[in-house]
Amino acid sequence: MIWVVEPGVPLASMGDPGDMYLDTVTGDVYGPKSASWGVPVINIMGPRGPIGVQGVTGQRGAQGPIGPQGPIGPCTCAYRGLNLSASGTDAIVHIGAEELVLRDMTNSGLSLRSISSTVSTAVTGDGGLDNGTIAVDSWYAVFVIAKTNGTVSALLSSSLAAPALPDGYTFFTRVGWIRTDSSNKFPLGFTQYGRCVQYKISSTGNLKAWPIASSGAIGALTNPLTLRPVSVSGFVPPTASHILLLVTGVYGASIFVTPNNDVSFSGWPQSIAAFHVEGSNQNGYYYTRQCSILLESTNYYVAQDNGAKTSVYGWEDNI
Repeated sequence: MIWVVEPGVPLASMGDPGDMYLDTVTGDVYGPKSASWGVPVINIMGPRGPIGVQGVTGQRGAQGPIGPQGPIGPCTCAYRGLNLSASGTDAIVHIGAEELVLRDMTNSGLSLRSISSTVSTAVTGDGGLDNGTIAVDSWYAVFVIAKTNGTVSALLSSSLAAPALPDGYTFFTRVGWIRTDSSNKFPLGFTQYGRCVQYKISSTGNLKAWPIASSGAIGALTNPLTLRPVSVSGFVPPTASHILLLVTGVYGASIFVTPNNDVSFSGWPQSIAAFHVEGSNQNGYYYTRQCSILLESTNYYVAQDNGAKTSVYGWEDNI
């Protein structure tokens, strides 16, 4: 007779007739073995003993090596390193970003990195206009879209918040706007970094000069002022928070620019409620000034002499 000592219930192949078996897990004893082990004949496991005394604290080990740098943390804003551009010579808009956060209709988020995509006014569907036909002189929102597997594309839409997504795409975010030209339906040339957008002036593109919003004698620089509205809808998109103006004028031409028409006038330079430039009395002199107006409505207001004008060179988008 021998003792077979193993953890667990004995297998039929273990031991020979007459042998004994001890299960080290439960303390059950089987045997003597005949044709099979049968059921336990006794259990020899005693009660659990008391917890032993706490051992002496060991010495502090040596400092381990510095671990590798972890990945870049998630984007805490809607975008990082966002940039868009159009040359004004073709139908293509280029889109890039270090990181973008997209959301679906349930507000679930998807963070994407190293985005590089294009969208075209000559395409309908994925990579182009979501539906319908591109029109001249029209604004279209630019979206980056994605599938749950991370496939990325871009889309144009006349809808500000609900583009018609192609099959399989569920995540989207608006990254900017384009405005088509009056002939080829190409996007007007522009460059965008983050929220800031500037029209692109080029001898070969569809913008040869800054778009003029107001020109010539408008209203009156009298007391009280006679202000006239200038619509911004053809120059900046509906989500623009600021319009960026170039204010220019020639000899003797003064101009007054304000975000609303609730402005008093008591002569230069006491009128500080708006942007103003007084024309010089020196013949041949002209001026150019930059002016940023926070938009309170779809208009800004001017009173200007003949020879003065406002041109739009860009906008700041509320994204």
